[in-house]
Amino acid sequence: MKDVFIATFLLAFTFLLICWVVTQYQIYTNEHSMEEELKKPRLSSRVRAWRMMLTDTLHSAKYFKQEKLRSENPITFLFGTDHKDRKKKPV
Repeated sequence: MKDVFIATFLLAFTFLLICWVVTQYQIYTNEHSMEEELKKPRLSSRVRAWRMMLTDTLHSAKYFKQEKLRSENPITFLFGTDHKDRKKKPV
């Protein structure tokens, strides 16, 4: 009789374990749908976006004021940049 109780307990435990695994799988697949995976940008899109941000930063960097650059970093100073807002000295 004791063997029947042990076998019944193992069967019930195994059934509950299988139900728990299937439930966890369903929750995982609902959270990670294929539509979300397709909407994620790929590496080439990220690299293109990073390259565009870098070129925009470099393009805007040439309009920094030389005095501001000199005060922030006295070792590095960019020579020869012409600013539109700087007044020209008469020659």
